[in-house]
Amino acid sequence: MHLGNSIPDAVLEFPGPKYVVVETKIRPGMCSETQLLNHYHGAADRFGEDKIFLLFLSVERMPPSGVGLLSGQFKGKVFFLSWQHVLRYLEPKRAAGDHEQRFFLEQFFAIIRAEKLWRLFSMNTDELKSFLVHFPEVSTGREAATNTLLSLLEAILARAIACSGESAEDWTSEDSNWELPCLYSALKIRSWHTNTSAYIFVNAALGKVGVILTGYQDDRAQKEKLLGRWQDVFKSAFAGDPSARTFTWAEKDEDEFAGATGYFRLIEGTAGQVFDPSKFEVFADYFYWGYCQSGRERHRETVPASGRGLQKALGDIRGCFASHNKDGRCEASKR
Repeated sequence: MHLGNSIPDAVLEFPGPKYVVVETKIRPGMCSETQLLNHYHGAADRFGEDKIFLLFLSVERMPPSGVGLLSGQFKGKVFFLSWQHVLRYLEPKRAAGDHEQRFFLEQFFAIIRAEKLWRLFSMNTDELKSFLVHFPEVSTGREAATNTLLSLLEAILARAIACSGESAEDWTSEDSNWELPCLYSALKIRSWHTNTSAYIFVNAALGKVGVILTGYQDDRAQKEKLLGRWQDVFKSAFAGDPSARTFTWAEKDEDEFAGATGYFRLIEGTAGQVFDPSKFEVFADYFYWGYCQSGRERHRETVPASGRGLQKALGDIRGCFASHNKDGRCEASKR
């Protein structure tokens, strides 16, 4: 919206009417007193000064000097809000609300991750104390922990292949990661539309173990092949399985859990739903679905439970493709 010669990032209208003119910055030191002043005068000319407020939303933890000067000049009219406060307010609400609300919050946090705004969070005193207490143990035990988790990954992989009815083979040599925080190995499934057809992962940062099927991975041809079959068969099958979940791929350093490896990020709000992945921005490049559980809750049952999950998924796949292809096969495309 143009306010004279000024174009703010947003203008919010509230009953009254009242108008909140919003200017946002995602880099420190970008506050322009002149820009804010132009916003203010432009809004006052258009709506009337008694009906407007100016909000500066930025990565700074304290109001920049320009905001302070304007708030002193226009008493009760100019305000500052940090992104840290916004994120801390919204974070606990991601698991609440209905499907649509959770979806929009996920979209918002996807933008936050893309802009690396998660780096703005700092530890409070108690978190820092806990970190310093445990750091020596974590640092020295990292290699031993990696070896143990790799053994777990290999056991789940072997179990999954055994449960597949000879439909899956080890594809670790083509795609795998053996570095923390997210260890994973790939599987190739006969008749699947991608050579890298599924993944077993052990995420140390989140304490999750998962078995997921590959929809598509930053490949247009893969995406087109999957979406047609998703609409015909997989969509309703997914909605009918309340334990199935969807995932995307988070690149390294994308958020606080990605580390130097990246990880399969669980997307809340899709379980039990009929939906089209192509309509979700979060699935624009990567889409997976499958099963995951906490590796911390019931460690002894992790291996068989994960194996059963893939066995169920593979059973669904065999049935689906038998109905789509007379010879029961589908041409595989390399990743």
